[in-house]
Amino acid sequence: MKTILIILLLIALSAAAFFTRPSQGDFNAYVKGQIPDKPRGFWDKVLNRKPDSEQFLDGCTFKDRFVYVQVEKDGQVIYTGAFDHWFAHGTPIPKAERDNNEERNRSDEAKSVVTQTE
Repeated sequence: MKTILIILLLIALSAAAFFTRPSQGDFNAYVKGQIPDKPRGFWDKVLNRKPDSEQFLDGCTFKDRFVYVQVEKDGQVIYTGAFDHWFAHGTPIPKAERDNNEERNRSDEAKSVVTQTE
């Protein structure tokens, strides 16, 4: 009886993992949220340069497993997606892009503090 219950729970867990694994579109949206796109200037438009997030995504390979997904860049796994969540391996987003995002968040926090004190 215990064995049957364990097998049923294992099947239910596997089904939940299968149906909630994130898609490639979810990863694209996640990266675009992590890397803010800078306003494109005249020369960027003339030379048809891609935004930073799209440049990062161009080098990524998306591998769909049965119950999880892996994203590779330069032959190394940088993200694993399971249960509708992304798990980072190391620091996959380049430092300059991360710093810009953190600086933007700090300025947003400073603005909210100023409005609270007024």
